[in-house]
Amino acid sequence: MVKKNIFLIFNNVVCELYRCRTYADLGEYFLPILRMLIPFRYASIMRREADESRIRLVDPLCVPAEFEEAERNYMRYADDDYTAWLNCCRESTIFRESDLLGEQQRLRSTIYQKCYQKFDVYDSLQYGIVHNGKPLGALSLFCSRGDGPFTDDELAELAFGIDQMRCSILTHQKAEEQIRSANSQLVTAMSHDLRTPLTTLQIYTDILRLQKYEPDQLADYLNKIDAKAAQIKQLADNIFTYSLATKKQYVEHNIKSDSK
Repeated sequence: MVKKNIFLIFNNVVCELYRCRTYADLGEYFLPILRMLIPFRYASIMRREADESRIRLVDPLCVPAEFEEAERNYMRYADDDYTAWLNCCRESTIFRESDLLGEQQRLRSTIYQKCYQKFDVYDSLQYGIVHNGKPLGALSLFCSRGDGPFTDDELAELAFGIDQMRCSILTHQKAEEQIRSANSQLVTAMSHDLRTPLTTLQIYTDILRLQKYEPDQLADYLNKIDAKAAQIKQLADNIFTYSLATKKQYVEHNIKSDSK
């Protein structure tokens, strides 16, 4: 019965994980339900900075939300972290912090005193998320002294779900990269489409302002200005329509996903 209950809880955890559509959703949906499987005082997910020239964890998602203060401080003092090698591993790694260092070493460390002492953190489970040899981020679970250290069973339960977590993080990162790329391409296309009629419009207005035209050409230039203004308006309407269609498609996709 106990094993069956654990399986059901793990199934719920995985379901919530795949419900997440963005990186931010991991903090809202996944971390809270993970507590059902592995009791913790605090939890965080941090992803690797996009800059490939260095390995640094950023964008903390925390439960409870106030624990973000600790992880923001961690970002400041990360160079003093004795477990920083976790972020450089080319394979997924999971460990219990108390297995690496004794209590006094942990509690006297710069990281503990500057980041976690305020929250009475005593021990942590750390999971380095890696895909195809590329570090993606880290999942960290924390307990207080009153909670006691994490058990071997909890370590094993977290290890059991690491593939799903890794794949989910990777999916979110790829999706957000695709969105950024699509937005960049759209902005470039919009800029190109608008630049040509705007440049022509500016030429015509300069001709009129400097009066470099024959009297019988005035009506012709005014008609050309009207035509270019109409072209710009049409481009603006197309962009607005595209924006509405994209938003509608996103909402419909979310509704379908929620109904599954």
